[in-house]
Formats: sequence, C-alpha cells, structure tokens
Amino acid sequence: MVVPPGVCQRMKYQLAVVLSVLWLAAPAPAADSVIISEFMAANTRTLADEDGAFEDWIELYNVSDATVNLGGWFLTDNAAQLTKWPFPAMNLVPNQFLVVFASSKDRCVPGTNLHTNFKLTAGGEYLALVRPDGTNIATQFAPVFPPQVDDISHGLPVTATTSTLLARGAAGKFFIPRDGALGTNWILPAFNDISWSNVMTGVGFDVSGSSVLTPVADSIGDWSAGGTQGYRHWSYGYFNRTADADGIYQASNFTIFPNNYWNGGAWRWPSASSPWDTIGQTDVHPNGINNAVEHWVIRRWTTTTNGTLSVTWRTYKTNPNGSGVTGKLFHNGVEKDAATIAGSDTVGVTRTAQLAGVLAGDVIDLALTPIGPGGATDDGADGSYNAMAISSLSALTNLLGTNGNVASMMRGSNSSAYLRVPFTVANPADIDFLKLRMRFDDGFVAWLNGFEIARRNAPVAAAGGTYANNVSDWSATGQQGANGWYYGFYNKTTDVDGIYNPFTDFNSGDPQWAWNGGAWALGPGDPPWDFITAGSWHPNGDNNGGVHWVVRRWVSETAGSIRARITFAKESGACGNGTTVRV
Repeated sequence: MVVPPGVCQRMKYQLAVVLSVLWLAAPAPAADSVIISEFMAANTRTLADEDGAFEDWIELYNVSDATVNLGGWFLTDNAAQLTKWPFPAMNLVPNQFLVVFASSKDRCVPGTNLHTNFKLTAGGEYLALVRPDGTNIATQFAPVFPPQVDDISHGLPVTATTSTLLARGAAGKFFIPRDGALGTNWILPAFNDISWSNVMTGVGFDVSGSSVLTPVADSIGDWSAGGTQGYRHWSYGYFNRTADADGIYQASNFTIFPNNYWNGGAWRWPSASSPWDTIGQTDVHPNGINNAVEHWVIRRWTTTTNGTLSVTWRTYKTNPNGSGVTGKLFHNGVEKDAATIAGSDTVGVTRTAQLAGVLAGDVIDLALTPIGPGGATDDGADGSYNAMAISSLSALTNLLGTNGNVASMMRGSNSSAYLRVPFTVANPADIDFLKLRMRFDDGFVAWLNGFEIARRNAPVAAAGGTYANNVSDWSATGQQGANGWYYGFYNKTTDVDGIYNPFTDFNSGDPQWAWNGGAWALGPGDPPWDFITAGSWHPNGDNNGGVHWVVRRWVSETAGSIRARITFAKESGACGNGTTVRV
C-alpha cells in the first residue's frame, strides 16, 4: 500500500497536501462594477448543485465599494443574443462573490442557486456579462475562451494571486497509535508531537511493487449527448485515406466533423447515401471504397497529463456481415496497437496498450478502418462497436517523500496512523479561501486546527454496527452517491457475453435513466419497466424489448469482512413467473 504526496493510508490528518490561498485585487471602484471573476466549463467533480449534479459554473464578483442590484443584468454565451439569460432582482454587496450554474436548468429565484438557460462548451465559446441596458459589456471572453481542462477554473489573470502553503515534500510528524488513548487531542494545534517521527510527504508504503492506475478519460462516460466537439477533450472526425498522398495516417490527417454533421445522436456524414462515416457513443461505421472513398472514423482524446498512460480499447462487429474491420490506436499519429476482426465477429477484441512519454496536449486516436482480414475495403456492412478508456500509470513508491516509507512502522502494528503537517499564514485576514488537494490510495480524514474538513473512504460505523441500509440511506432528492449508494441497470440483452461485469456493465449514466421525483426509472415511457425506489424495484423482461436487471450498488468505506442481510419478496404474488436476486 502507498499514499501519494501528503497523504497516508487510513491516516488521520491535522492538515495535508496543497492548500491554495486566493487574494483578490479589486480594480478601482466604479459604478455597478461587477465582473466575471472565474468560470469552470468542465466541472466533473468540483462543485455540485442542489440536485447533486456537477454542472459548469460562472462566478461573479462585485469589485466596487457599492451594493449592486443585479436585476436586469444578463449572462450570455451568444454574442448575437446579449440578453439571453436575465438575473432576478437581487443585491450583490461590495467584495461579494456569486456563483451561477451554467446548466440549462433556467432557475432564477433569489436566495436559491441560480441556473442559466445555457451550458458552457469545454472546447471554447463566447461568454459575457452584460449591463442592464442590454448592450454594454461588463466582462466578456471573446471571440471565445480557450479550451478548458476538467475541474480547472479559468478567470481574469489580474484578479487573483495563488500561494501554495503545503506542497509535496512538506515536513510533518507521524505516529502509529497502539490504542485510542490520545482521543482527539492530537488534532489540536497545541498538541505536543515532539516525540513523533519526522517525515516528509507523501507518506505510506507498498510491498507489491505495483503501479497505480488513475482513470483520466473514458469515451463512453465522457460522451457529449449534445454533440459538443472538445467536450472533456474528446473530438470526432475522419481520415480520408483515398485522398492522402501516401495513405499513411499522421496526426495532421485528422479532419474534425463540422457541427452540422451532428444528427442529434451521433456524428454522421450528412449525405443520405454515402459516405457512411458515423461515430456514436459506441456505434461506429467507416466508409469503404464501394462508396467512392476509404474513410477511417476516429475518436481523438487530447491528453491533460504527463507520463505513462494505459489505454484499454475494444472493438467488435455489431453488423455480423461483410469482410471485417480493423481498429488502430495512435499516439501523436504513431501507430501503437492494431487488431483486425472478421465481418462475423460479434465478440471482437479487448486490448490494452501502454503509452510512455506522453505530454499534456498530445493526441490519442482510436480509428476504425474498413480493412478486413483479407485486406478488402469494399463492403458496406462495417457497423461496429468501439470504445476506449485511458488511465495514468505510475509507481506508487515514486510518490513517497523522505522518511515517507512507513512500512516498517505500520505493518503488523496498525492499519491506521496519524500525521500532523504544520504551516503558517502571515496575515490570515488576506485569505479568501483555502483549497485542499489530496491524492490518496485508500482512505483519510483531514482536520484543520481541530475541525474536520474532508474525509474519503474512511471506516465508519453506525449504531448497531450497521454501515449501510438501502431504506434509511435513500436520497429523497435522487442524489447518486448519497451515503455511498448508486442506482442503475444492466442490459443483459445487449451484453456480448451475458455475464454481469460490475466494472463495465453497471449503467447509471444512460441519458434515459433519470430521477422522476420519487424513483430512478428508465424512460421515456413504459416499457421498459426498469425502476428503483427506496423499498421496491422492477426489472424488465424480454417481453418488453430486452432483459434488464435493476441494480442497487453500495460502495464500501470499510475493509474486512461484512455481512449483508437481504430481504426479498414479490410485491404482487398474483402474476408473473418470478424473479431472481443476485448479490
């Protein structure tokens, strides 16, 4: 086991890792001086709204010394429609911030979270705050803001200064408790830790010599249901091999599909007959020379990280006809892996390739070509599945600091440890907020000056030793992940092997799987009959289009042996041929 910089396996912290301090330098006071100070166009886990959804957001700041009534001000993502979303009448006092979610939910009730009637495009678009006259711009990002990185905000460079208080290699004090004698005294600033061991973050250990995989991209999970190029750094296009002088693919040969190629569900060449270029969330189709030209269809991910990446990709035929297809994986235009499958191969291949020396901004392309096992490229039955998932790969021990390898102290003693990391702020009055960044392998609890500020995967125990209860833990607002519970379904009919794989077959992100106010249900109507409530549920049979299992998932926050007690019965005993529960 190992914990990356500033983090420790199931360790309790006073403070750890990186804390950022933000000072805002207010411009000279001006009438109605409100600006867009910051925004995030690719929010995947940073800030949740009242629905539990991670929507993009826009932050406003009143830089003046006067209270501003926002009634009649506007936000817009369209330079030709400056009054697209109006603010309600509400006051923004001097030096006050206001976050508005860019979610398309269009909510404008003062005193609650505000939501615009548009979303932000991670690939870059126009954004502006407009004064009440509907013509004068208070702040704008024009003609478009630059492409955005997941969970990294973008703002005016003159508005903020960030200072790192704790970084990798910070000095700390480490202790393995034999019992609970210290209670919570050790998390207080005045606690005397002089006898504790000196360490520098990160802290932990690894006895397996293994590496850690950190997911960074997934072509299925990152798919833009609205057809946005650049969403979560994915782009979709093709390679015209027929028109290419040497017929050898290079990264510069990638041609992105223009916006009018989006048909509402997939990227599709607009001609009704040919070419057949198509890229959906998983369904793809290249074009063969029987339709005039050879086109490869390509999913491209622009990398956001450095180092070694592990890419797992899968391809199989969905149309069991034709002469076959070939999947190819490229890094910056250099072929790294390839597999050819027959036209009747509905099982296909799942392959993993490691890409070393990757730099942020590199491109990884997954191409499907119409080339079958015999080299033929002239059939029109190339409908296929393809997808890829990308993870960063790093040795766990590389993340340990000086004296940070605590294997000899922890093994055989305790699976938990205490770590105190001190820091000093010269002028606390200058601090706007602190941001804690943690990289961890298992679990932690973090305190700041005795106050708990974060916990992840830490052992918990409820009254009676019960860790989870699907009825009492039920989220009445339909929040996925509340109390560790998730709700989804498994489409057994469309699964190639018909064997449930919890890592790939559990589906809680389907656009038709939604909260209806009282249950999670698969829409848009009945059938299918999939639904889950706090105490009841309903699968879907093949008499209604396909076999679906409905699935309650609890993500454990404890290690060791647990006992699951299941109560299961039919609600309607007068009909049907029975059901099966599986754990």
